[in-house]
Amino acid sequence: MEHLSADLRASLRLFAFYLANGTIDVELLDEVDYRSTVFHSGSSLEQVFAIYGNVLRVDVDAMVLNDGDAQYRVAQWIRACCDPSYRVEPPFEAWETELHFEGRALPPPESVRDALGRARTTSSATRATTSPNYVATHPHPGRNRAAPFTDDALPLA
Repeated sequence: MEHLSADLRASLRLFAFYLANGTIDVELLDEVDYRSTVFHSGSSLEQVFAIYGNVLRVDVDAMVLNDGDAQYRVAQWIRACCDPSYRVEPPFEAWETELHFEGRALPPPESVRDALGRARTTSSATRATTSPNYVATHPHPGRNRAAPFTDDALPLA
C-alpha cells in the first residue's frame, strides 16, 4: 500500500495546525473563538475532520485540488455551531457530513446532528474583512489553491 502523497499530508497537517491555532478561515470566523466548542467533545472534532475529508478532492497524482474549499466548509459548520443565527450557504449535503467507519457511512452523534440541523437550514452571514496579525506571518492556503505545497512553504509549528 502506498503512503499518502506529500501534498495530501501537508494539507492534513496545515488543516490541523489552523484548526488548533484558531485560524481556520479567518474571514468567516473573525472574532469567533471556536476552539472550546470544537475541542469540547470528540464528536465535534470528529465531525470537523469528517467534513474536511469528505469535501477534500485529489487528482490522479494525489495532488490536493480544493483544500481551501474543504476548510471553508468546515469553517461554515463551526460558525453554525458557535453562532445559531449564522446561515450556511449552500446548505450541507448528506455526503459532506457523513462519518465513515471501515468503509461504511455512520449517522453522526446526536449533539452533532443538532448542529448539522441548524447548518443545513440556514443562509450566509456577512463576512468580516479584518484578520488577525497571524495571517501576515502564516499565510492561509486560500480557496482553490492551484500550486501544491512544498516543504519550504510549510509554517514551523
